[in-house]
Amino acid sequence: MKEVVIHPQIQQVPGAPAHICGIMLYERTPVVFCRVGDSGRCTCGFILGFEDGTMMGVTGELGGEAAGEPQEMTGLMPGIWEKKCDTTE
Repeated sequence: MKEVVIHPQIQQVPGAPAHICGIMLYERTPVVFCRVGDSGRCTCGFILGFEDGTMMGVTGELGGEAAGEPQEMTGLMPGIWEKKCDTTE
């Protein structure tokens, strides 16, 4: 991971597939951002760098103690939470 960008300035690309959120300039290089999941929100972006020098971005949302329903979360360490996945419905 190269960087976490809070409120990235991602420009939409007309005609792009649904999983492409858009592009953003990072260190004067265009980075394509992919959408993970079905959320339309993007409060942060994760820029990933690969060994060959290419980069890609993944959109996400800020997390923390205030995010999500408290009964659905498990504290892993201070400030790090995980959604419980050991329940079945």
